[in-house]
Amino acid sequence: MDASTRVLVLVSTVLVGACAGLAVAEEQVPVFAFDPGNGTVVVTCKTLSTTWVLSDGRTKYGETQGEEKVVFARTKDGYSVTMTASVLKGPTGFAAAVSQAFAEHSLVAVIDSGGRLVSETGLEPIVAKIGEAVPPEAKKFYSAATQQAELLKWDQADWYASVTSFLGHRAKVGEVWVIATDFHSFGDPVLHCYAATKVIGRVTMQGRPCVRVQTITNNDPEELRGFLGAVANTLLAGLKKLSPEAKVSGDSVRVIDPATMIDYGGKGRDRLEAVMSFWDAGRAQATRTRVVEATVTVQPGK
Repeated sequence: MDASTRVLVLVSTVLVGACAGLAVAEEQVPVFAFDPGNGTVVVTCKTLSTTWVLSDGRTKYGETQGEEKVVFARTKDGYSVTMTASVLKGPTGFAAAVSQAFAEHSLVAVIDSGGRLVSETGLEPIVAKIGEAVPPEAKKFYSAATQQAELLKWDQADWYASVTSFLGHRAKVGEVWVIATDFHSFGDPVLHCYAATKVIGRVTMQGRPCVRVQTITNNDPEELRGFLGAVANTLLAGLKKLSPEAKVSGDSVRVIDPATMIDYGGKGRDRLEAVMSFWDAGRAQATRTRVVEATVTVQPGK
């Protein structure tokens, strides 16, 4: 799932005249906060290409294109977020059934005042549809996809990594932080890795002051050292390699409005090397590479 968050962008440039000179007030650095605005509509068009290379030389490739419409409604305790998906270029086989299940039903997420995804409604019919579509011989590989609790955990992990973990950090070029996060894959145990995020530039989107952020992921913290630079020793202190049975890596760049946490899209790539489950090939050593590109249209609310 791909969503959004907001913060106050007050770049105070107050000129104060004193005798013959002018003094410029110190710039107030905004911080990331979640406040997308009541009635704001975000439409994301995403293209995802996935390549699998199995150890025996076989390859699999798939490309999907979908659109997601997200409507934010302010509540007394945070936000209600309604998500509706549609398939523009469909996958094949079981993946097609999964995509169709999400396209036929809307999800409503409850976001609390701290920007955390607390719960979702609408998962039950989606899970039922997926369960009907899974071939009998594949059920043991895709059991997680037919459990509401597991899908909720996936969405909460994604929301935390892309929204909640930003909150409170300064939206200043050079600001950087590291979190521990999850890496999900249908049919396989959840893998764990680190995500290092850095504010790398400023840009204006639809008249809004936004920032470009780059996120590097890896299950080996030492692989993040070059990206973190001078603060590496501080941010990596005490961190150990996670999920040593696999190799997880990724790199993405997104444009975010720090005053709202609305995501204006971007590009990303991740790579997984591990023993994976294939319902038609059992468990096999493989490498999976995914490339995603997202474009976003925003209709501001109030």
